[in-house]
Amino acid sequence: MPALEALRSLPTPLSRCQCVIYKDEILICGGDSNNNCYSYSTAKNEYKYICSYPEKLKLEGHCVVRLPDNKDWSGITLLSFGGGDKDKKHTLQMKYKSVWDDESSSSSSKVMEDENVNKWVKSQKKIGTEEDDYRCARALVGGSNNHLLFITYYPKYIAVFNLNTFEREAKGKFELKVCANYHCFVSNGDQGIDKMARTNANAKKAINEMLLFRKEMGLLIQYDEKNRSFDFREIGVCDDIKGVYDYGFVRVRDKILFFGGSTWIEQINVVHGYSMTTKQWTKFDCTLPSALKGCTAVLSADNTFVHILGGNGNSKDINTHIKMDVSKWIDHIEAQDTVGDAKVADEDIPTSIEADIDV
Repeated sequence: MPALEALRSLPTPLSRCQCVIYKDEILICGGDSNNNCYSYSTAKNEYKYICSYPEKLKLEGHCVVRLPDNKDWSGITLLSFGGGDKDKKHTLQMKYKSVWDDESSSSSSKVMEDENVNKWVKSQKKIGTEEDDYRCARALVGGSNNHLLFITYYPKYIAVFNLNTFEREAKGKFELKVCANYHCFVSNGDQGIDKMARTNANAKKAINEMLLFRKEMGLLIQYDEKNRSFDFREIGVCDDIKGVYDYGFVRVRDKILFFGGSTWIEQINVVHGYSMTTKQWTKFDCTLPSALKGCTAVLSADNTFVHILGGNGNSKDINTHIKMDVSKWIDHIEAQDTVGDAKVADEDIPTSIEADIDV
């Protein structure tokens, strides 16, 4: 059974931290009630401080995504947003240039000084309205031109924003028993695009597919870019993970891995896997070093390792950082798929859930 490898501990205890991959770096952008941001070098197994969020800002289940690359900027741009109450919401951007670049380079120093990089700056346009509760929301970037921001948030909403204008294109509500917070939310295709069908000689129909899991709820979400419409379909969830939420999660190829999590009674150290192809669930024999919730899982740029960072165990944030070899874990899932000894969820429930949609 594949094992987990311990890495250098995080500079500070963190739970529900937001991470973005950039080359051989993991950018760690704050966590619950922790405003510090760091870069972790996968090559050096070391951390460097980047900056901090504004002192008065209290982070609580915020979101950070990487915006589409700008040809006029050699680094990357990050978008951070979140908050519940009007006065506690934020929409910030950071132009990031690697803190691991040669600090003695005159050109590097000039960029740092002249372009105000590696700092959170208030965005000119906001994400969301005063009524939207983005605490513990989930977000991903997709669209036919990688230009759409999808946000699933409390209690049962999904919103789509155009990243070129920051305007909301659509908002839908899914009528299910379980609310959307501390949930899993991943794309079901490359950059969110799963089906491209020509409707005529000059137009294309782009359908974005995403999956959402929380406790006993599994949901396939489809968004039609042309019609700005949603379609929802329930997905079966195996008994082993029903009742669990606030897990770390990451998509690897056509699999989703779930790390730890919490029920209303206890935290767990179990690792689960779900195959989007076979709709089959796996419960791994190998477990996390301790029971925890609120850890963050992220796939390395070369797709070889999943890093699992931080979390909360026994009501305390932790500074644990471990990694796992992707190939060994995925091979384990596929072996169980082949022999059929993994627990299998019900087939997709062939019922579309009616959505309340507005723009």
